[in-house]
Amino acid sequence: MPADQKLVIITDWRRCPVMSKEASEYILPKIVQSNARTERSAMIASKSSPTAIMQFGRLIRESQNPDRRMFFEVDDVTEWLDEVLNPKERARLRAFLAYEEP
Repeated sequence: MPADQKLVIITDWRRCPVMSKEASEYILPKIVQSNARTERSAMIASKSSPTAIMQFGRLIRESQNPDRRMFFEVDDVTEWLDEVLNPKERARLRAFLAYEEP
């Protein structure tokens, strides 16, 4: 991708357990590093793990990018990202969120 192209990012953390302290400390600088190129960054999480939600929320807050948000419902995240995606990207987003491991 060209260096001046903005990114729209989606991460699916619905099955992600609480990260180790080391993993959390490793990932935060990687997230922050992409701030300048990020148009929107969404993550979807499961409400079934309050500790993981707190950890994910901390990562989002500490990234200091108001265009990063956490969602719990597929409809909410797709609505927010659809605002900046083209039709092909919208289809890819829905396929990504619908994926179920075999």
